Amino acid sequence: MADSKRVQAIQNRLKTAKESATQLSEFIIDKQAGDYLLRLSFNFLGDVERFLLPNADKADAPTNADLWYSSAEFTLHIVEEQIRRVKDLAKKFGRNLTIVGGGSTGRS
Repeated sequence: MADSKRVQAIQNRLKTAKESATQLSEFIIDKQAGDYLLRLSFNFLGDVERFLLPNADKADAPTNADLWYSSAEFTLHIVEEQIRRVKDLAKKFGRNLTIVGGGSTGRS
């Protein structure tokens, strides 16, 4: 039940988001910081590519396909927002962006 225009739009957004996330990951020197900031985005992109789109394609009814496509679009929206935030951080702090704190304080 593929809606070719919708699928193409989702695939274009997916490709753009993957490229942006990869560029950011390579730009940030501290790999631990890059991983922390972008891991969820990469995971969600994989979900869209390997789970949501294939299930939309296999849907047995247009309404079911619409649910899968809507989920893919919503997931991409989340990813795009996260990438935008990381870009803003990289623009503000540069390539030496690091994560300070966030670990265990040792207190109970």
